[in-house]
Amino acid sequence: MKKWGMLLLAGLLLLAGCGANGQTAEEHGSGLSVEFTSDPDIRNVQLIQYKEGERVPCMSVMNADGSPFKKGEIILFDMTPAEWSGTTAFAIAYSKDKSGKDVRTTKMEKIPENVTWVNAKFSERDGLTVEAAE
Repeated sequence: MKKWGMLLLAGLLLLAGCGANGQTAEEHGSGLSVEFTSDPDIRNVQLIQYKEGERVPCMSVMNADGSPFKKGEIILFDMTPAEWSGTTAFAIAYSKDKSGKDVRTTKMEKIPENVTWVNAKFSERDGLTVEAAE
């Protein structure tokens, strides 16, 4: 029983600050949202921020039941303006494995300085693209 409790706690910590609730960063008013434009069979996604030219691995997210993300599903990386401040680019690292093995990383996407939120779209074929930022 103790093992299940630890797994549940680890899962909650993994999802802290994130949500696949269908809300874009624009609708939320801050952070970064990534919408899947295909069924990529991806189970694990990590946000990577670039601040002052430095790569800063950030939060990770996966579905609670371990299922892959689906076309149209949106991940919201909910960050305060202070956490997002100074971010000039971002990328995502993703894996088809729940444990995060065989990670692939998208190319870095630049964003204007001093934006509060960014909406992006992702497909394995087209990569990551910024749709809107403010």
